[in-house]
Amino acid sequence: MNEKLFKTEFTGLQKYFGHHVEEMVYKIYWHGLQRMPDGAFNMAIRNIIKDFRPTSQVPFPLISDFLKYCGVAGEIRAQKVVTILIKAITEVGAYESVDFRDPYLHLTIIRFGGWPAICTWDSKEWDINYQRFIEAYKTVMLYGECSSSHLIGITERENQLKGYDKYINKPRLISGSEDLKLLE
Repeated sequence: MNEKLFKTEFTGLQKYFGHHVEEMVYKIYWHGLQRMPDGAFNMAIRNIIKDFRPTSQVPFPLISDFLKYCGVAGEIRAQKVVTILIKAITEVGAYESVDFRDPYLHLTIIRFGGWPAICTWDSKEWDINYQRFIEAYKTVMLYGECSSSHLIGITERENQLKGYDKYINKPRLISGSEDLKLLE
């Protein structure tokens, strides 16, 4: 995110809500939100102004509020991600490398063992891991961690191990993943 945009909009929010944020707290906000794309941040500001209701306990929006109001976090998005993920598992499988265009989803999948591992989950494992996966995805998004540009399938991994780098195909872009790309 553009730091000048952040500072300008953040200062405007402080004036709007009549709440001054100290320099140290400002740095915490910047650290927590700096990876957010400008468009997503602008959307969050607009939605916070429309919907956030300050209280005596929470007089100013928290970092989680910014993520909620820009549409890049939350239960609904996480459920949509899992729906697209399950569809990709059945349509693509573990052998092809994939790209969801969502680095947060990539990191979450890696934390659960990687693309080939997720592809082997049966319905019982999905029952056990569904909510855990959603919570892990929301946590990754909340803390702004990112991962690789794609997820390696079995074929790519084995070709790399054997030194056949020139035989590695581009990852398959997953249908529906355009919706997951962070707002820009």
